[in-house]
Amino acid sequence: MVLRGFVKFFAVLLITVSLLVCVISAVAYFTLRNFDPNQFRAEIERSLSRQTGLRVQLGKIHLKWGLRPELGAESLKLSHSSSLDILLQSGPLQLQADLTTVWYKLFNVSHVVIRDPHIVILRKFDGTWNWQNQALKTRSGDGDGMNPRTIPTSAKNVSPGNAKWIQDAGKAWGFSIDKIQVKNGTITFIDQTAQPVSEVQVDAFEVEIKPKGGITAFDFNAKGSVFHSRGAKKNLVLNGNLDLEAQSLDFALRYSADQVQLKGRLKMLNDRPRFEGSLDVRDLDMDSVIPSSYKNGAYLTGLLNAKAQGSFAGANPKNILSSLNGQGKIEIRNGAYKNRNLIKEVFDRMSSVIAITDALGGALPPEVDQMLRGTDTPFQVLNLVGAAGSGAVQVSELNLIHPDYQLAGQGVYGMQDRRIDSALRLVFASSISGYLVKKIHEFEY
Repeated sequence: MVLRGFVKFFAVLLITVSLLVCVISAVAYFTLRNFDPNQFRAEIERSLSRQTGLRVQLGKIHLKWGLRPELGAESLKLSHSSSLDILLQSGPLQLQADLTTVWYKLFNVSHVVIRDPHIVILRKFDGTWNWQNQALKTRSGDGDGMNPRTIPTSAKNVSPGNAKWIQDAGKAWGFSIDKIQVKNGTITFIDQTAQPVSEVQVDAFEVEIKPKGGITAFDFNAKGSVFHSRGAKKNLVLNGNLDLEAQSLDFALRYSADQVQLKGRLKMLNDRPRFEGSLDVRDLDMDSVIPSSYKNGAYLTGLLNAKAQGSFAGANPKNILSSLNGQGKIEIRNGAYKNRNLIKEVFDRMSSVIAITDALGGALPPEVDQMLRGTDTPFQVLNLVGAAGSGAVQVSELNLIHPDYQLAGQGVYGMQDRRIDSALRLVFASSISGYLVKKIHEFEY
């Protein structure tokens, strides 16, 4: 009887607990199902704004429960906290979490997707960037001040993401991210310090970011289309790694099937960026990458080959030019100095010789007549070797070669005042120089 009563009591208790669990589960399910995360949206925006130093705005938030719950927002907008200039505006934002790692005191975000973002990078007329803090600009006086809140240097409770750490359940809660993706993005870069104003846009931008065992170091791969190749094969590839704790970015940028390769490291030192890197260019059609707004003035065309390495510090153009150090060599084949006829300028200074020729009834050689009528300075090869330092470029070798003439010399170009101090020598082909000498001799007799 006692045993039967105990079994009966245990059965009733088991049924009661089971019903209680079912009721609690049902209440929790319907509570969570009807839970509206938008009631916390304002607080989330304020928290993110405090952490980033930018104004963060989220669209309507959606929540879907499961072992891998999904949290999404209809849009994301990042703006400057003072000027309200838009830095980033995107379409849907999706975040997927993995609840199975909660047992190991690890909150893991398995996947983050940002769709259709438009990023605007603007360098203003005064040299400052659209994301810079105005107060820091005032303190630094040169527009190179960075906002420390937008450059995170460490993270608390970071998960190393390895099995040994997971096995130690006594440690604090950790946080990790498996993958971040950006799909169908657009980046617009505008430089108002250039004259005319320069604008470059990267379309169909795709990015994949994978943390390296935590949330302070990341590997990334990106690709996109630039220079009017929208809809065509992506011609811009970028990969590298970012270390937030060391405040450094190592990257390799390739354009048009390795025609252009830029490799380097960008590191923050005393809240100022410092860059060191190298550039390798092979058979690049210069006309294809020069914005149309620049083609109203003088510019170079041709197939470019170049090798250079150098470094600079700062973000303000003035500081970049004054701190630039490096060396390199350039070769341009089958090109022209467009919208400027250097040969005609030389002949204009020789007006007395031309007047004498006309007085003697002589005619200029066809080659010279053709050179003087043109608006450009064509050449077969342009070679340049130089080095930059102390705000100037020292040109140790300059050769511009054409079948009818050759321009050679050395010089110094001041990057700040744009002053040129050079010694150039213009040599004509023997047929042209012989003709001019002959006319001068005829005048003597």
